[in-house]
Amino acid sequence: MTRPRVGLIRLAITALFFVNGMVMASWFVRIPAVKSGLGLSAGQLGFALLCVAAGSILMMSLASGLVERFGASRVLVAGAPLLCLGLSLPALAPSLPTLSAAGLVLGAGNGLMNVALNSRASQLEQEYGRPIMSSFHALFSLGGFGASVAGGLVASAGVEASVHLPLTALALVAAAGVFFPLLFRDGKGGVEAEPTTGEAVETRAGKRPSMPAPVVLLLGVIGFSVLFGEGAMADWSAVYLRGLGTTEGVAAAGYALFSLAMATGRLTGDRLTELLGAASLVRFGGLLGAMGLAVVLLTGWPPLALLGFGVIGLGFSTIFPLTLSTAGKTGKVPSATIAFVSACGYGGFLFGPAVIGFVAQLTALSFSLVTVILLSILVAVAARALGPGRTGRTVAHEPA
Repeated sequence: MTRPRVGLIRLAITALFFVNGMVMASWFVRIPAVKSGLGLSAGQLGFALLCVAAGSILMMSLASGLVERFGASRVLVAGAPLLCLGLSLPALAPSLPTLSAAGLVLGAGNGLMNVALNSRASQLEQEYGRPIMSSFHALFSLGGFGASVAGGLVASAGVEASVHLPLTALALVAAAGVFFPLLFRDGKGGVEAEPTTGEAVETRAGKRPSMPAPVVLLLGVIGFSVLFGEGAMADWSAVYLRGLGTTEGVAAAGYALFSLAMATGRLTGDRLTELLGAASLVRFGGLLGAMGLAVVLLTGWPPLALLGFGVIGLGFSTIFPLTLSTAGKTGKVPSATIAFVSACGYGGFLFGPAVIGFVAQLTALSFSLVTVILLSILVAVAARALGPGRTGRTVAHEPA
């Protein structure tokens, strides 16, 4: 594929990562409004969030087959409208059952988008011959930051979530549609290439997969742990800040700072990996995230808590992209390793907030968030799986 065509497809994928980040962050920052509007307890909200997780996991189990059959680009054309539809529904739900059903739709759209986006980005990275995955995830974080700022402003202005979320969904699906034609610049819609190795053929044909190697399991633990923390920050940071007596606008600023710090770390992540090595950077990131959340929970002072959320985002920023990069160089079938680590990670991201809610119902939100500190420390310990001397770089190949 020629450079101009690759560049246009990259632009489209980048834009859709940004849209995906904006959709999910728009929901995250209005969770307190939905919670208070329906008078939900922490446990009831946790159940609704569990429905979002269930919708994502169920769709992820189907999405890989859809990507193989129709191509990642075609799946994205269907996934973006479904995701935006899911964003518009929760704020219109009149009860917990309808909110749970809306959560299933939102989760399904997010699961479909995640699998298709990362599949297409992985294909594109191979054509570039150098790491670019971190830059895609940076745009997801920037989308989250933009939506958090916008959500905080409209919440401070008194705009109801039932107005804000549907209008945002309409604007985002229109924006996504502008980039759909660019996805097909390669003339194939992003259909994955057929496997070339005998083992890959057997795996795709339905061969029962073997137990992952210990290093792969360790990568899965890292992915689960860090995205558990990211999910907890996404769904509960605003709720926690509201519990400190802040306004809804200030509460939204917590996730905004977290997202901005995540984006900053990811934009500089490739260079830092060259300087420090992947294992050292992940170890430092896990410890930094643990320290940031400790500051948030121990002080209880909103300004310092906001700073703490930014520190958490900076610590978490490069951990998952580096874990996926290592997964791609580990095992006999790299795509299978990436799929396993991704599934572990998104499982943590989607089920983590629900677990936080259920524990908070039995104890307190501040106590339940200690779980994230413990998992962050686990990430630092498990960072050895990325290897002391690895830099996360791949062997460069010129695109066809």
